[in-house]
Amino acid sequence: MSRPISILSCSLLPPQPDTTIFYSPRGVTLWGGFSPGARPHDTIPNPFHIASTAHLLAHPCCSPAFEIDSAHLPEADWEDLQTLVENADTSLLQFECFTLPLSDAIGFKIFSTPWTDDHLGKYWGYDLQSLQALQAEEGFSDETIRLLTLAAQADVRFLVIDPNSNVLNGLPLFGC
Repeated sequence: MSRPISILSCSLLPPQPDTTIFYSPRGVTLWGGFSPGARPHDTIPNPFHIASTAHLLAHPCCSPAFEIDSAHLPEADWEDLQTLVENADTSLLQFECFTLPLSDAIGFKIFSTPWTDDHLGKYWGYDLQSLQALQAEEGFSDETIRLLTLAAQADVRFLVIDPNSNVLNGLPLFGC
């Protein structure tokens, strides 16, 4: 019996003016294209859900990545985050954070998505409020925690916050 041939390539969906940059791996099989990582979203809609539903992924091995403008954080939070990301111990916070050396951007690799009480309780033994309290104890601001939570609830794996990116409609803006 022959096996189906698959080709997996990574492509950037063309950005439109005033839209969020959305990266999506694309796959092609003999039966047509698909986007790895698509999952139905049955939680409360949030801006990350709304943006990603236009690009549903059909395979659970991958998740979307978003790049959003730092204007979604208060300026003081953005400045604190740039220092905190270098020194934070995120081993228990369900994410890793990092800087992008050739830009002013900060990235987050988010683990254990979606961040819901049921999911976190099943795999880690605590609820979302406890996770958020741990993140606050490490020094992350309420707005940063809110952004991470919204992204994690939409199964976003990578979130990049960049002062040179586009805004995500539906998220509050603190400065432009």
